[in-house]
Amino acid sequence: MIGFLIVNGKKTFDEQVRQNELENQWKQQQFDYQKQRDAVADSQWQQQFNLSKKASSRSSSSSRSTGSGKKSSSSGGLQVNGGNESGGSATENNISLSSTASALLTMGQKSVSMGNSSSASGAIANAYSRGQISEEEASYICNKLGI
Repeated sequence: MIGFLIVNGKKTFDEQVRQNELENQWKQQQFDYQKQRDAVADSQWQQQFNLSKKASSRSSSSSRSTGSGKKSSSSGGLQVNGGNESGGSATENNISLSSTASALLTMGQKSVSMGNSSSASGAIANAYSRGQISEEEASYICNKLGI
């Protein structure tokens, strides 16, 4: 009878080890799949961002002549209201986004809608660290995206 319990106990232990190995293998496969999917989404997001950036740089490089004979350049940015639908003072509630920040907001909205907010937050952090957007713009975009 004791020999039967030992054999039976070993079988249970071996089954548990095998079950754990299968679970770990499944988790690794899921992780690898998610990693590949994120890489594709990040690549697509980067392509869209680059196209948007290229398009906005073309429009921002155009300049027009003013009545005084001076040249002024359009910023290519977006004037937005800081979340106050009823309006507000230009100094407190409005923010003028650069073309880069506008593109980040647009691409971030697409990324967040696809469930990839980490990609959006990473792109915002990178743009801020490279000095492409201001802290105010980064904060506004993050708040707007809910990240």
